[in-house]
Order: sequence, then structure tokens, then C-alpha cells
Amino acid sequence: MFETIHTITEWWDGPRSGIANYQGIPHFFESLWRDVNGRGEDVFLLSPVDAETFQLALEAWGIWQRWETAFYQKQANLDTHPALPEDRSRHEELKQLLDVKLVIDAAHAVQKRARFRECQNQPWNGVGLMPLEIQWTEVSEVNEAMLSEEHRTD
Repeated sequence: MFETIHTITEWWDGPRSGIANYQGIPHFFESLWRDVNGRGEDVFLLSPVDAETFQLALEAWGIWQRWETAFYQKQANLDTHPALPEDRSRHEELKQLLDVKLVIDAAHAVQKRARFRECQNQPWNGVGLMPLEIQWTEVSEVNEAMLSEEHRTD
């Protein structure tokens, strides 16, 4: 089952951290960077997010989305990244708060493999990154597509 990705806070060849639902509950996810082994595995640690942190993160995501829209409409340049001038001070406040709050809680974290795909059901203004959704699976599960690709004889 695919679930909602609410925010993406780091991107490198795909989402590396952010907030997404896991079993219907918002969790902070953070890449373990195991996919750099060439096998394409996206393995993440997930930790539940409290309601206040979730709201702050959604506000920060809204600031990012306004900047992204303006950038693709050529109303902002990279010098203003990641917030429009009118959002800059609030962006800085949120960043300080979230840098402390969006961390993996090792006592309550789980490790999962992630599969991302574009989500057609979320509102999107047509510019920048299309909304994504995520499917979490057990790390111990064999990815049959990867396995069959690794063992092809052609």
C-alpha cells in the first residue's frame, strides 16, 4: 500500500528525508544511504512525529512550495532559495525549530525499505516536483525485480 509523503527536506537522486505516513501516522524518515551500493535499495529510519512538529513542518513545506512555484514561473532566482524574501524570516525561524525536532528517535525508530512513485491524487500546481507517495516494506524482504536483474544471463 502506498502512503502520503507530506514533506521532503532533503533530496539527492530522490527523497532522502522528510515526513511521510507509515501505517497512517506521520513519521520523519531519513535515508541510511545504503542505495549508493548500486543495488538501488532505499533504506530509511522512520520515527513518529508529534502534532506540533508536523504542523511546523507543513508550514515550512508551504514556504518551499511557494518558492518553487515562483522559481519555475521565473519570478524568483536561485539566490533566494529556499524561500521568497517575504517568507525568509519565518523560514529561518522554522528551520531552527525543525533542526532540533526533526530527528530520528532511536528508541522508537523502525528501519524500512522505500519505493517512491508519482502521486496523481494530490493537488499539484503543475510546476516543479510532482507529489510523490511511498510504499514501505521490510528491509529483509527480497526485491524480486532487483534479484532477477542481478542474475540475468543476457
